[in-house]
Amino acid sequence: MNITKGFAEVENSKLYYEVAGEGHPLLLVHPMLTSHKYWDDQFSEFAQQYRVIRYDVRGFGQSKMSKEPYTDTRDIVQLLDLLGIEKTYIVGLSMGGEIAMRFTLDHPERVDGLVMSGVGLEGYEYSAEGQQEFEPKWMAFIEHIQKRDFDGARERFMEFAVDSPVGRADEKVRERARALMQDYTFPHFFPPEEVVAAAEEPASAEAGAANVPVIQRLHEIQVPTLVMVGGYEAKDMHGIVDVLVRDIPHAQKAIIPNAGHFVSLEKPAEFNRAVLNFLA
Repeated sequence: MNITKGFAEVENSKLYYEVAGEGHPLLLVHPMLTSHKYWDDQFSEFAQQYRVIRYDVRGFGQSKMSKEPYTDTRDIVQLLDLLGIEKTYIVGLSMGGEIAMRFTLDHPERVDGLVMSGVGLEGYEYSAEGQQEFEPKWMAFIEHIQKRDFDGARERFMEFAVDSPVGRADEKVRERARALMQDYTFPHFFPPEEVVAAAEEPASAEAGAANVPVIQRLHEIQVPTLVMVGGYEAKDMHGIVDVLVRDIPHAQKAIIPNAGHFVSLEKPAEFNRAVLNFLA
């Protein structure tokens, strides 16, 4: 398999990317704490049928963080422009799925199909039970970061990432997840002052729909959409899937049994089959 590698010049940064295969473009967007390598189980298989692009989101892997404000969706626009891609399928997991969803909302003319798994949803009302389960784990994760105990933070994140009985029992999956997170230095949790100041500025009138909670914009997604979730994901994650499938006009769901949050890592064959069947 021939792989083209390079860096895409974007606003005040460079994004590392890899491209393989021929056919309709398919962009992969990785989850938090990882890099393009997260998609190792998908990249070569998908490239047998599609022109597959995987990249490091800004601040992850080989893509450097910048001092200036930016958005992940603008970064994708510039990456696609550099590669001469007008429209693409886009697949994302967790943070990557949320980026993919936002990109589809902001640039519908660039997307032919959307696949997302294990996503949060801005504006969704989480259950009291879910918050009680989630918040102590998240706060422990943040405390390790604040202490610059990044190894401890990565271990805490494992409680979210590979949280199914399969993930907890399969040491190969756990070691791979650790390896994927090992190089991340948490720059997003210590943003430069310029980025913080921009985030705190009042929203401009030009921002328009971008300031409306995503949950209120789901009807705008008009492309075929597959929403995936691991069978062992938290109850609220399944609740989010139900809202997405209800409110996105052309959406369908796929539950991957015996999998947790990093579903494509725990059950790659099942994940790949669901994606390829959907796109076929």
